[in-house]
Amino acid sequence: MSKNIIVSDELYARLKKQASLQAQTVETYLDHLTAPCAEHNEPEALRERLRAKGLLVTWPNPSSAIADHPPVVVEGPPLSQTVIEDRR
Repeated sequence: MSKNIIVSDELYARLKKQASLQAQTVETYLDHLTAPCAEHNEPEALRERLRAKGLLVTWPNPSSAIADHPPVVVEGPPLSQTVIEDRR
């Protein structure tokens, strides 16, 4: 089954030029442009590529680090009060 799409002469010329740069016909080039891309359908694969390029950093889960260390009890006024008094 085939359909006709009406495009301007300028747009068709651009499509034809881009297709020829890749040694493809206009139809093959359009098929390539509209084909589903596995990278876009699989977010984890995209994340891995970004990590490999150094564009995505994954930080460790902070809750696990906090659970390993109990809070330290400090005697005296709150830190915010000490800072305010030092500014005076």
